[in-house]
Amino acid sequence: MAALCALLCLFASGVSARSVLEGLEIVEGDNGAVEILSVAPGSPAAQAGLQPGDRIISIGKTKVKRLDDYIALSKGLKRSAAGIAIGYLRAGAAHTADLSIHSNPLREKWGIPVAPWRESRASEEARGSGFWLDRARRELRETEARGDAARPEDHAKVILSFFTALDADPDSLETAVLIARQYGKLAGLYARREERGKAAWCLRRALQIYGNAVQKSGGIQELVLVKNGLGEMQEALAAMR
Repeated sequence: MAALCALLCLFASGVSARSVLEGLEIVEGDNGAVEILSVAPGSPAAQAGLQPGDRIISIGKTKVKRLDDYIALSKGLKRSAAGIAIGYLRAGAAHTADLSIHSNPLREKWGIPVAPWRESRASEEARGSGFWLDRARRELRETEARGDAARPEDHAKVILSFFTALDADPDSLETAVLIARQYGKLAGLYARREERGKAAWCLRRALQIYGNAVQKSGGIQELVLVKNGLGEMQEALAAMR
């Protein structure tokens, strides 16, 4: 636990991005490549045909070789009706997709470069945090029921729904901690699959959210959730040894 606490302090400040690509959750692979972990249904990314596992190689005219490149480019992007060209590899073949850009100051609150996509923008009030929390919990039950057959994409789907709930209610510490716990579980899955780079990335993301949650916490309940989540992360770390 001491090592985890040290890491918690290290990653608490996190990464802040003013704008990110809409509807995409990105992960850095073992070889440093920037890969798509999840694509939000109905988002411009999904409509453009992007899929989990695609490797992003360029944004506009700038090459993307690692996650830091992606984040740096995301910070400078502004909302554009014309969108921007995204270069990516799928099964070794190069493709290009045009995506719109989503200004995302909300992520500055938690330091996470993610832009969830609500499927029905016209009825956002009706589809508030409760709707997405219920959806995330339903998806979580389905994922847990799959046991060892659950895929990273299944966990990513749950994470994206929790993120959309947090987008609707950015002050919810409980939702933020639930997201961190899912990253911890995804890290454990990657560790069991011996994909150490992806496991480490997910652990860093979880620690970042836990760190911010501790700073914002106003009660014992949230701290207990963090404590339980860190215990689960110890199991993921043990699987990486």
